[in-house]
Amino acid sequence: MAVYFSNQPVFVMPPHHIDTLPSLHCKAGCFPRVVFLRQCRLSRAVREQQLSSTWSVKYTVELLLLSRLVPEAVWFASCLGDWKSSVVLGLAFSLHCQNLPEPSSLFLLDLAGPYFVQ
Repeated sequence: MAVYFSNQPVFVMPPHHIDTLPSLHCKAGCFPRVVFLRQCRLSRAVREQQLSSTWSVKYTVELLLLSRLVPEAVWFASCLGDWKSSVVLGLAFSLHCQNLPEPSSLFLLDLAGPYFVQ
């Protein structure tokens, strides 16, 4: 949903390639094979299934934060032009990482995201 709202190309992995989707800031060209989805068909499917009330930017941010994907939520806010939310989320995440014990902070170094999120 975040890729859809940020006007990035929407893609999924092919059925024979079982893997998790990459981070939001990764481009589709980084992977050997992806299947691109048309945004107009995706929009039509949302309207036909009457998911417009749940298919929103606010719900997308809520899902990112509930999934503990704070760097992706910061990226999403900055892509939408909401720099205030981006700064607040980024600062809260960095303060949270500073207050963690040492073994936990080593795990979060991999989740730091792209250079503009840090």
